[in-house]
Amino acid sequence: ERRTDVVGGFIVALIGTVLFAIVASRVRSGSTQVFDESVIRWFAAHHTRILDAAMMEITALGTAIVVMMIVAVAALFLFLTAEKYSAILLLASTIGGIVLNGVLKLGFDRPRPIILAPVVHAASSSFPSGHAMSAAVVYGTVAYLAARLDRRTWVRCLVMTFAFIVIALISLSRLYLGVHYPSDVFGGIVVGLGWAGFCVATLE
Repeated sequence: ERRTDVVGGFIVALIGTVLFAIVASRVRSGSTQVFDESVIRWFAAHHTRILDAAMMEITALGTAIVVMMIVAVAALFLFLTAEKYSAILLLASTIGGIVLNGVLKLGFDRPRPIILAPVVHAASSSFPSGHAMSAAVVYGTVAYLAARLDRRTWVRCLVMTFAFIVIALISLSRLYLGVHYPSDVFGGIVVGLGWAGFCVATLE
């Protein structure tokens, strides 16, 4: 089973890296811009007060404060249950993901969407999405570590499915709020999952 997790982790890392390289090259060439802007305009035309409020709450799940609180609580739980290597993995993957996202943002330095006035303020560059990447890294890793503690297949599937739903909703909220292009979000998700996969394989 451990060998399967190692192979699976490296496969996820490889796929994530390849997909990120593809979308990054297209972002640099500008070939995604027309599609990106059309999606932002579509969301702008479908804003409602209820959705505004809901998306503000959902996007908060990907903020640094919330993510770090989740990591701290999960790491403490793992450490107290004699899963110290899992706790170290979670901390390393989270900190590494933050550093990697910062480096990528500096490297690409893509301006934020200016098609509509964003509902929330965002200062850093646009590609890849920090919210999408941190959600993929943290929620993906936490879900894997939680599923690792239970051998029942249906429990593992349920935990991983819930994590992916949370990641998808956080990513969707960034599009709805007008602070990221679809390519930013997709890039953040795939590189985040790729990094998480690499960390999981390293743990195993």
